[in-house]
Amino acid sequence: MESNETPELFVTRIYESKKLRALLTALLIAGALLCVIPLLPPVQNAIFSFVDARISRRGAGGAFSDRLSSLLSLPFAGFIVCVFFLCCAFSKRIAAFLEEAGNEKKIITAATGITVLLLVFIAVFSYRHGRQWLDSDHSSEMILGKMLAEENVLASRNWHYSTELRLIYQTIFTMPLFKLLGGLGNWALIRAINIFLNNAVLIASYVFMMKQLGIQNKWTALGSLLLLLPVSKGYWGIVTFGGYYIFFIAQLFCCLGLFFRLANKSETTRNQSFTVDFFMFSALTLALGIQGIRSLLSVYIPLLLTCLWPWVCGKKPEQKTPLFLGLYGFVICCTGFAVNYLLHFRYSFHSFDNTNFENLQTAIMQKTGQCLAYFPKFFGYFEGERLLSARGLFGAAALAASALLFPALKFFGNAKQRNSLYGKDANAQFIFDFFVCAAAFNIFIFIITEGEVSSRYYIPFMVLYVPAVSIIFEKVENNYKPLKRIVIISSLVLFFSGQAFLNFQSLAGEDSNKQRNGYIQYLLDKRLDYCFATFWNASVTTELCDGAIELAGLEPDGLHPGRNEFRILKWLNPEQFFNPSYHSGGSFLLLSRAEWDLARETGRPFTQKRPDYEDDNFIVIRYPSAEMIHREVLDD
Repeated sequence: MESNETPELFVTRIYESKKLRALLTALLIAGALLCVIPLLPPVQNAIFSFVDARISRRGAGGAFSDRLSSLLSLPFAGFIVCVFFLCCAFSKRIAAFLEEAGNEKKIITAATGITVLLLVFIAVFSYRHGRQWLDSDHSSEMILGKMLAEENVLASRNWHYSTELRLIYQTIFTMPLFKLLGGLGNWALIRAINIFLNNAVLIASYVFMMKQLGIQNKWTALGSLLLLLPVSKGYWGIVTFGGYYIFFIAQLFCCLGLFFRLANKSETTRNQSFTVDFFMFSALTLALGIQGIRSLLSVYIPLLLTCLWPWVCGKKPEQKTPLFLGLYGFVICCTGFAVNYLLHFRYSFHSFDNTNFENLQTAIMQKTGQCLAYFPKFFGYFEGERLLSARGLFGAAALAASALLFPALKFFGNAKQRNSLYGKDANAQFIFDFFVCAAAFNIFIFIITEGEVSSRYYIPFMVLYVPAVSIIFEKVENNYKPLKRIVIISSLVLFFSGQAFLNFQSLAGEDSNKQRNGYIQYLLDKRLDYCFATFWNASVTTELCDGAIELAGLEPDGLHPGRNEFRILKWLNPEQFFNPSYHSGGSFLLLSRAEWDLARETGRPFTQKRPDYEDDNFIVIRYPSAEMIHREVLDD
């Protein structure tokens, strides 16, 4: 680079030089190939075999092996970097391909095909590996679906729900699936089909919303892929695999889509379809309110604040329909939430009516820091990862993504159109503003209310990053030159794709339930079909044995001194488990080794009995009846 030449001019000169670009392309392709070689399993196995033979004998131990695994993952980051610069080198061709009207169908077809393949892959991947990372939260939803199928109802009075009443929820699929396939005794198959259907609903709702926004189909199709890519293991466990928030997010997308559909119709263009859309918006809003307080916090209060924002800023909009819809939606959602509170007297679920304000004097700094820390976690940052590893480098990128998220929304927003809700730019700006309002309001609520903040609470509003990214892609196509355009598009696509690959790889190698095989086989051999275990060992065991054994979940910390009593948990358990006479015949108590040691230290009487089964991780104690466990073990 010459002394008087700026870095931008230097990059431009290289970019426009055919010889330099050809040389750079050759080097990047060679670099990408070299990065792929160490990632191949045979190569990695050979390296580990060499290390085991030559180095581990010198006392390197497991710590060295962990460091080696981290270092061997680095070529993946190098591969992503090479692909990124290759995209930059061919930015003119890529941009021209994306711009050409005749190629839009090809892009949409390719993206749709990849989406369908990814849906199938996620279902098959979950079928093959899902039991490796199942937990009792996941399994409780399957048990609920089976119960609803047996009772032929959408909501059961015999189930203790957790934070909300499950109405428009994944049980819409699990219930009929258990009716159709329950006789096969293969819960993994039912879960895999359910996951496929859940994510298909999510994609359909997203496409509906983006169509109302007026975003080009090619960018909508690309955004659909982002919805399926697990940007973090938390997103995978709660949304893609777990399905807890999928139907809420789908309803959020449909609500916003109907909002724009109604708001974009002027008084002169309103017809019979406006009445139908208004009825659908009202019904969906009421249904969301009935399902719980999350709808108010994550949707309708931020929606109202977004509609009020131009008025607060003194920029009175020409059209009042958005403000009317915001106020109307808030009122109808509050009505639905009032119905939700009344349903609390018929069904068992947490109503949040005992929530208190936080002591800000002692907790404000801690909770504020905690809330800010969850932004990078949503994008895949994970504490404890080695910096010199692929996950570590992508974690650093996640920090950058969370830091740049809201400045990017402001930068790509169109402030000139904020006082109007007509036109694509105004709709895009409204999504950006809604995203900011939802994030700010919910974080404010997290800080001022008592209770632990969880990363999963961020998902209902942070998922709005997907439509925001699709909108940004369209904006950069219309406003930037090819190089800048492809830099932005490729960096985002490669980041999310890379995080997804690393998370899939990590999930495939994870097996937190392998240690359960011993006691499950023992229980099946002894034909013991009713058990008591602490919550995190209960429902998961039921699913791992395809429903052959029922387990009543006990308070997870019930054996700790000064904590909850050792009793059946009123959370994600059927009502019949509270009846000592529910089960006739032999029963047993399942405890982890740590729980058994704690029970012995605190002098629990049942520790005088000799375990009928024990291994390094679990203890099983048999009893003649469940009633005896209620009487001699539990603190009923």
